[in-house]
Amino acid sequence: MWMQFLLRYSFTLVPFVYVLYSDIFPYQGDDVQHYMFGGLLIMGLTEFRRAWGGPYVQLLIFLGEIVTAGWLTYTCSGILAFLMMASVISLPTHWSRSMAFGGCSTAWIGMNLALQPHEPMWYVVMNICMLAVAAFVMHTFYQQRLHKTILDNNDDLRRQTYELTQARQEVMQYARMVEHIAQAEERNRIAHDLHDELGHQLVRLKMMMDASVEVSRMNPEQSVKLFSEVRDQLSGCMELMRSTVKRIKPSDASIRAYSLEKLALDSGNSHLRVTYQIAGIPYTLYPSMEITLFRNAQEAITNAIRHGDATEVHLMLQYEPDRLILEVSNNGKIPETLIAAGMGIRGMNDRAAALKGRVETVFEPAFLVRTIVPLHDTGTVKGTS
Repeated sequence: MWMQFLLRYSFTLVPFVYVLYSDIFPYQGDDVQHYMFGGLLIMGLTEFRRAWGGPYVQLLIFLGEIVTAGWLTYTCSGILAFLMMASVISLPTHWSRSMAFGGCSTAWIGMNLALQPHEPMWYVVMNICMLAVAAFVMHTFYQQRLHKTILDNNDDLRRQTYELTQARQEVMQYARMVEHIAQAEERNRIAHDLHDELGHQLVRLKMMMDASVEVSRMNPEQSVKLFSEVRDQLSGCMELMRSTVKRIKPSDASIRAYSLEKLALDSGNSHLRVTYQIAGIPYTLYPSMEITLFRNAQEAITNAIRHGDATEVHLMLQYEPDRLILEVSNNGKIPETLIAAGMGIRGMNDRAAALKGRVETVFEPAFLVRTIVPLHDTGTVKGTS
């Protein structure tokens, strides 16, 4: 911008003053005033065009500048063709490429028409200068458009990032709602099973026992028979209870699918020793928390092998009243600089953030990755597991 400002006023004032005070100025007296008026008119039109009007109004004012500069060049000196170049340099950057090209072409045609009374040398010099100025202007237009495109792209990226963040939060809220709804539906199903099957049988057994008590004095044999039937049906109720609990209880494979103890056993080999330790009083966790801890521990073990050449990894799961802490430490190389957030680290952060938690890295005395998850926002079911 400052380069355009400097060139514009240099191309306007330097040749204008040079002609006015040199021997080539052909007029005297009132003609000097006309000459001064022409120069001031060009500068005034240029400033007016830069500050006011739409593209087409500015185009008309630009044509007025070219006509005025052409008249001064035609009547005074060929060096005043620089006035047209000053107008070209000050073309608005918000013009379209076709308008800018048309403005440069109009100035070039007007300059060559205004140079007709002057020596041929002026044609060569001024055409070369005009080509250089036109190239500079088109390059400036290109840079301005490129800069605007970059700004627009940045705005789009910021908007898309905001939309993705909003969508991610909505998805996390939806996932929590689905989890709670699924749990409520499972509780309702269990309640209906117990009420419809077991409840009705228990009521029937109570009625049979009341009847057996009534007939025990008059007909002991009938009472014993009723008691035998009650005993047999109680065995059936116990079997129904066992089958219901069996349907409720998940399989061992699903229980251990995201077990940190199983991860430690599966990850160990002849080149890597993985240990697992629990601190505090364990309590039952929702699957979303178990999956988060399992995936973060898995990623930490992978990074310890890949980037730290570790031979020992230790998992520590600490149960606290208001939060859960998973620490994964290793004996590998400690990074000398801050760790760049790659896909794995970002995944760990995202999983922890979904549960309102966070991930921390510690460099001393050994490299350690800590996942902290609060319990009050995760719907943790407390109880001894």
